[in-house]
Amino acid sequence: MRYWIISGHNRCKSKILPELMRALDRIEEFFQKKENLVFYRMVRGDILFVNNNFICHNRTKYEDYEEAGRKRTLVRIWINQ
Repeated sequence: MRYWIISGHNRCKSKILPELMRALDRIEEFFQKKENLVFYRMVRGDILFVNNNFICHNRTKYEDYEEAGRKRTLVRIWINQ
């Protein structure tokens, strides 16, 4: 999260206030606590719906298969309520 916020400020040439950095530090502290983390390993056939209004999420690095039939499929959709 910090990366995207700082990148956005830099891209807009917007000043990064000390209050913002302190807030980002607190958010990172929260996200580093094990009781606030969930790890989920997806396997073939799994589907995962994430509501960005209620959850912060991330993905870990992966290595894809070379064979076409085994390549990862990721479909991103936006569902309006």
